Amino acid sequence: VGGVFSPPAGNFFFVTSFADKATVQKAVKTYPGAYLVKPFTQKDLYAAIEITLSNTHEKEQGHIIIKDGHELVKLYYNDILYMKTDNIYIEMKTKTKTYLQRISLEQFLKSLNTDKFIRVHRSYAVNIDHVNNLHSDSLTIGNIIIPVSRKNKEDVEKRFRGGGKV
Repeated sequence: VGGVFSPPAGNFFFVTSFADKATVQKAVKTYPGAYLVKPFTQKDLYAAIEITLSNTHEKEQGHIIIKDGHELVKLYYNDILYMKTDNIYIEMKTKTKTYLQRISLEQFLKSLNTDKFIRVHRSYAVNIDHVNNLHSDSLTIGNIIIPVSRKNKEDVEKRFRGGGKV
């Protein structure tokens, strides 16, 4: 346990016959999705797999904490449709609300721990998962039309087609 192997937290679980305190403490430091001690039943294995997958899905969703008035809000990446910049402010658009943050779009995109967002124009970045259509000089998210610059068009098209991170 520990050593060279360091997978992303929660993306694996241990199946072992060791349940002593020292071994379990070492395992805990690797943030496993579960710890299954032999002998185990089919129900035990099923539960370990489901918990690990559930935790992994939650982590993959990702989120940011932003200030909205006097509150802190957990905003999941999947809820953000697109961002629009206006000088040193960005507007983050969700289906239900617009959040205003005092940060440049470039700085904000660099701070995110995800590849879901792509810069499509000097004033816009979009969550690629919400893009419905890509046109010659724009894209649509729902009924919103967002411009795509010539400079970014090739990268946007590659990502829209599922070409991974640019």
